[in-house]
Amino acid sequence: MKKNILIVCASFYPVISPRSHRATELAKEFAREGHHVTILTIKDKQGYDEFEKKHNVTIKDFGRKKFSYDHNRDKSIRFKYRKYYKTV
Repeated sequence: MKKNILIVCASFYPVISPRSHRATELAKEFAREGHHVTILTIKDKQGYDEFEKKHNVTIKDFGRKKFSYDHNRDKSIRFKYRKYYKTV
């Protein structure tokens, strides 16, 4: 039974990272098994047409990244409150 599969990822082929590699390989394997695969990702300037035709997947763009997470901000907040909790 063929399924419709949606893969949502922040990075995808041709970006070189463990996350993009995992998403790319999952999409290729699901498509090879005959499922309808749609990837929702941040498209760069690269053309994905060749990849879509070769692996029979659909790649859609959800726009540029609108959020980020600042790990240093959380660290400074934790250190700030650590002094408070030591006194309590």
